[in-house]
This record gives sequence, structure tokens and C-alpha cells, in this order.
Amino acid sequence: MSFGFKAWHADGAVQVDETIRLGKILGIIEITSTVPRSISDGNILLGTPFYALIEVNEYQYTMDAISVVFSGSQMSWSFSLSGSTSISWPFLLVYGIR
Repeated sequence: MSFGFKAWHADGAVQVDETIRLGKILGIIEITSTVPRSISDGNILLGTPFYALIEVNEYQYTMDAISVVFSGSQMSWSFSLSGSTSISWPFLLVYGIR
């Protein structure tokens, strides 16, 4: 099933086609530690997966320390922390498809 927005001119020509760039959020996961984890969601297979990280608290953080990988219906995340990396908890990991 496709989703998005299309608009046509009175003559039938497509004027706006946003069905490709819109995404569908599948879930939100609260991350509270650096323990590597993964989840399985069959809906990931229905499109091109994406993710976004949202910091809940307003402290210093390093987003590049978090790695998210999609493989089939699996999404895993892990951390690559150095001694100088500062992370505040929790994070929200929002994932979906487009």
C-alpha cells in the first residue's frame, strides 16, 4: 500500500507527488544504556528504513557515537564510545519506512 500525497490539475496532469519522500513511523524505542540491542519488525521490509535520534534531556551529547543498522526485518543499535564521549540519557530512537 502506498501512502503520501498527490494532487492533479483539472486536465489530469500530476501537479504534486509527495508519495516518495513521505515516511511512515513504525515505532519509538527509549534507549537508556550503551548495551547493544536489536528488535525485529516485519514492517521494515515494506519500504526503505530510516531512523532519527531524539535527545530527551538538554545535555551535551555525541550522536555519532550511536550506530543504527537495518538488516532484513531487524534493526540493531550499538555505541562506539571513547573516554571523552559524553552521552545523556535517555534517547528516543524513532524508526520507520519511506
